[in-house]
Amino acid sequence: MLVAPVTTYKARSRKVYLPAASRWYSLADGASFQGGTYIDASAPYDEIPVFVRAGAIVPTGPDQQWIGEKTADTLTLHVYAGADGDFTLYKDQGTTFDYENGAFSEV
Repeated sequence: MLVAPVTTYKARSRKVYLPAASRWYSLADGASFQGGTYIDASAPYDEIPVFVRAGAIVPTGPDQQWIGEKTADTLTLHVYAGADGDFTLYKDQGTTFDYENGAFSEV
């Protein structure tokens, strides 16, 4: 992910360079951009410009403030087309040190 925070007071956009050799997607709206170019990224007050490289797989789940606040039953995978990608999902109990003794899983 490429995070492009706005640091200029009252700015609503900023110039962002997207590295070459890949396509990039806006996390906010899914718009696609060719790498190796500069774009004018929209930056409203309530949103930081974030871009995801083609081939990325981004897992998301319910918002939680702490482990155990609620059950994370649903996991959504956001797959960004245009390149091969992979990832390893790691899971442990989250409340003990049992992972040190092998009590975890990787998918």
